[in-house]
Amino acid sequence: MIGVTVASALFWPAPAGAYADEAGIRVVPAELSLQSGATGQVDVLVRGRTSKPLRLSSVPVAGLSVVISRVERSAGTTRWRVRLHWSWERASAAEVVFEAASPEGTVGVGSLSVTPVPPVGVDQVVKVSLMTTLTVLQEGRPRDVDVMVHNVSTMPVAVESVSAAVSPDGRICPWRWASRARDAPPSCARAPSAWSPQPVAPGAVGAFRFRVEALSRSQSGDHEAVFTTRVSFEEAGVQRQAEIVSAHRFSYAVLGESEFLTGVGVPSFLLLPGFLVLMAYRIPARRAAARGVELPALDASAPEFVAVSATLSILAIPVYWAVTWALGSPRTYLQGYGVRDLITVWLASAGIGFTAFALPWAWSRTSADRRTPRTSDDPRTLLRRLARAGGSLVLPQVRFTAESGPERQGFRLAGRPDQPDEVWCVPAILCVIDPAAPAPRVDEVQNALRGSAQELWRVVRGRQDVTLSWAPGVLQHPVKVTTEAITAELVPAPVLRESLPGGQQGP
Repeated sequence: MIGVTVASALFWPAPAGAYADEAGIRVVPAELSLQSGATGQVDVLVRGRTSKPLRLSSVPVAGLSVVISRVERSAGTTRWRVRLHWSWERASAAEVVFEAASPEGTVGVGSLSVTPVPPVGVDQVVKVSLMTTLTVLQEGRPRDVDVMVHNVSTMPVAVESVSAAVSPDGRICPWRWASRARDAPPSCARAPSAWSPQPVAPGAVGAFRFRVEALSRSQSGDHEAVFTTRVSFEEAGVQRQAEIVSAHRFSYAVLGESEFLTGVGVPSFLLLPGFLVLMAYRIPARRAAARGVELPALDASAPEFVAVSATLSILAIPVYWAVTWALGSPRTYLQGYGVRDLITVWLASAGIGFTAFALPWAWSRTSADRRTPRTSDDPRTLLRRLARAGGSLVLPQVRFTAESGPERQGFRLAGRPDQPDEVWCVPAILCVIDPAAPAPRVDEVQNALRGSAQELWRVVRGRQDVTLSWAPGVLQHPVKVTTEAITAELVPAPVLRESLPGGQQGP
């Protein structure tokens, strides 16, 4: 009997008066503190004289699971080992009521007070910070961001993963996965976006480096890189997991864009195509302008310039899409652009502006060359040039002085448009009709001599029955003279005259 009592005192110590009566129930301990997600255990003791088997049950409590096991009997006392699990959803205190019963009825009722213990804050275990020099991201110039995971607790922490995401205009990957091409910075072309698990000891710091790079076409402006750190640690027997999200803002700028726009004085890339078209047109136009004609300077901030430049820039958007579509990769720089797009737009706009001037200028120059006499022209060639100019055969006569020799007389023709102070003086042309030509042919030529240069050229072109030659005189070929060399203006007269057989001139 003494041994049983001693054993009972060792296994189930209880203060005097712990049982309300001879058949009572007791919960040891009577109060239990648990963290959310943790499991604890208590002993439920029933002491009585009944020899009948006893059964223990509990009243269900939301958020708290109760498992009763291990029944032991000794010296009239029955003991149950009870495990309690506090779920994550439960945040308030709970009272668990136990009832011991036998076939004869209830033996006793006891209760257990369960108090929630708030978990340790994640910031008291792990602190995450970002270290980087990334403020402006440019194509071809990747930057690095270090995610620093500092274990500030006394318990070991496992960094399950560190992942990163960036806007669709860029790429990001762990440094160790960045490919290292020769003579080029590491690239994230085919790299994963997360670090694998890594333990961090108490007081230690884990560093996870990421490489951020811009795509070939990105949207200018502010962007954000988001880093998600997943950690796990054990607290009071409970395995806890947490996610820590960190963000870093930066801006994207096309390499060289700011320098280009600042250098030319354009406020936005969207106005650049129109500006370059106007400037590429204007630069050769100023050089090709007639002597003495000064084109006014362009003011990039003037409303007229902005309006024209914006209109041309808007028209450039569908043109750019059509060109890229023809090349197999349709895109528009409104959705993002890079160095290649900047160079393409720059060269294409400059080319369009230069072409817009060069084509009409070349056509005008060629047309002027075809109409302007040359010193090597023969009479038939000069007639062809007069016909191209669409002029009359009646031309003004002038007297002029040459660099050497006597004063000369000739018919004045206009020079090139870009040389307004120079004119051409040509001698008269004699037209000899073949005496064997039929009368209708003679009449046709004579009528054409009284008409325009175009009509006469149509009549004599490709025909051998009409001979053209320079009239006798000092001037025997076209001569280019300055307007200052003209000494007298004479009465206009026909430049072509019919020469009759025997050298006589017709009326």
